[in-house]
Amino acid sequence: MIIDQVFNNNVVLTSVNGKEAVLWGTGIGYKKKKGDLIDDSKIQKKFVLEDEKQSKELVSVFEMISQEEIDLVLEIVDDAVEEMNLKISPSIYASLADHIHYVIERTKQNVTLKCPLDREIRYIYPQEYEVCLKYVEWMKNRFDIQMSDCEASSIVLHFLNAERDEQIFERTVLETKLIKDMVDIVRMDYGIEFEEKDFFFRRFILHLQYFAKRVVKEEVLEDEDQTLVEIVKTNYAKAFSCAVKIGKYLEQSQHYKASPNELMYLAIHIQKITQIQL
Repeated sequence: MIIDQVFNNNVVLTSVNGKEAVLWGTGIGYKKKKGDLIDDSKIQKKFVLEDEKQSKELVSVFEMISQEEIDLVLEIVDDAVEEMNLKISPSIYASLADHIHYVIERTKQNVTLKCPLDREIRYIYPQEYEVCLKYVEWMKNRFDIQMSDCEASSIVLHFLNAERDEQIFERTVLETKLIKDMVDIVRMDYGIEFEEKDFFFRRFILHLQYFAKRVVKEEVLEDEDQTLVEIVKTNYAKAFSCAVKIGKYLEQSQHYKASPNELMYLAIHIQKITQIQL
């Protein structure tokens, strides 16, 4: 193989079976130029770019960012694939590199942005969030900067995007937003904050995950026991009233009409998490 382009001392571009590929290895591009032979013994990582669009995006980003940033991105992706058992698209390299470069630059300029879904990502994808917190620490230490832990949420979304096709990812983002809004309705209705590690709150979030999927797919849970619905409505009046508010929100925003049975299950969960808090 010969070098088509040198990104830095450790990363070069080449061709494999007619497709462009990025090679990563310590010193693989040191004092090299286009047309030089590649020392195969220095190849530590190789990923083939499946189409011209991927290739152009990656080349454009890698030309813009520093050697330290490129190396960090490659290390993060390798670690994430192992830690989170991901099967991801090569598109992650360009999107994550661009994001990390932007985060580092704006952090150096003291520009802080909040991830609007940070709280929800933390309790919907807790394992992924913990892994990505590690990458935030890597960025802090390597570039001697301070940044908010919420940056981990954005990295989680990048990996979810790379693992799923665009349609599925858009659905995931919508489901996450719906969960956020439903939790916010309960939070505001009761005027309380929740302990995210609380067992009943975790159960509530799990219930909302399945519920949000049904909303997005327009699947309504059929009524089973009207008597039980009436019992819950009577015994858990405030919780049921809160569930009705969630139902109205879903009807207005998603044109989804929740069944009495769905409202009943919501009310039961709301009763449990608010009893613990109050």
